[in-house]
Amino acid sequence: MATDQSVKQSWMSMYNIGVGSSNGNSPTLRDFSIRGGQVGIHANVVAPHLQRIDMTAGPNYGIMLDQINDYGGTVDDVQLADNVLPLAIIGGITFVTRIGITCGVACMELVGTSVRDAILLPPARTQWGIILSSGAHLDDIILDTENGGAFTVIQMSNMANTSPPSLELSSSEVQSFGTGKAPITVDGQYQSITITNTQLLHGASTGPFIDLSKAQISPSNTSGINFVNNTYDGRAEPSDIAGNSYVSATDELGTPVAYAVSGGGSTRQTTLAGTTAGTFVWSMPGEGSSYKRFVGHYTGYNNANATAQTVTYPVPFTQPPKITSNDAPSGSASATTLTLPASMGAPLTGWIIVEGY
Repeated sequence: MATDQSVKQSWMSMYNIGVGSSNGNSPTLRDFSIRGGQVGIHANVVAPHLQRIDMTAGPNYGIMLDQINDYGGTVDDVQLADNVLPLAIIGGITFVTRIGITCGVACMELVGTSVRDAILLPPARTQWGIILSSGAHLDDIILDTENGGAFTVIQMSNMANTSPPSLELSSSEVQSFGTGKAPITVDGQYQSITITNTQLLHGASTGPFIDLSKAQISPSNTSGINFVNNTYDGRAEPSDIAGNSYVSATDELGTPVAYAVSGGGSTRQTTLAGTTAGTFVWSMPGEGSSYKRFVGHYTGYNNANATAQTVTYPVPFTQPPKITSNDAPSGSASATTLTLPASMGAPLTGWIIVEGY
């Protein structure tokens, strides 16, 4: 079973030819290490359960469950360090837990897989972090970019699978590296993206946290993008740093990108002291692409001066919004800014609400 270096064969190749599934062929392999060679473990129509395997200083390709019929396996408590691709799971319905990877050209390629509790260490040669071409659930993924390189962390690409890719990312820290690289990049059609309780970070520049400039929104496949209680380059709002945004404004075909936001900066309240007296407390609980809502409250607010105070919305409206409720004697709203009343004769207590998309 040793690797034959002359022909660069796999250390262990498991085959179950001629059936549409692993057909009960699910061996458990555990407590060993693999060093060098071309391919570590290659399965064909086999659903192995791999546990406590050390493949550091390993072969060029690590664990290759790269056949559609390899579904049903597990990978747990495994350490990989491979020059090209440490982990490929193409069959789907395979669960990966407690894994540490020193990446190659990519860290892993996934189709229909769940990965939990992973630490990814990309060297300078890394071009992609995680490549997705179908649905995937990623939880507690930590990617450290201290070694440089230029890559996006999660690359979603529609590569002629039965359905476009979708992503559920939670409780993770993902940092892209290199100028113009977003933490998440989408090429072609996609279904849905939900990001929850995650730190999204640019390593060397600003821009959208999800780059959809090469994506294609499909009326029949795409359900949208949801941001839930995340941070963005260490801030509650992308707009806290000039040049950042939740997503690209449009896809490859010029279609506006739809998204929704809850938690995070949308729950934040900001207090503005009146020029003469009182306060104006405001928030923007609605920041999505199809509906935006700004709420402000005047408490004894007064500005006797002729120069009005202004508030810049954390996320600008696409079209000039409408003031749907206003207890102030005056005030106006543009797509980017709310102008408060000026030259006031008396303090004001009341509400102002601005809505649009």
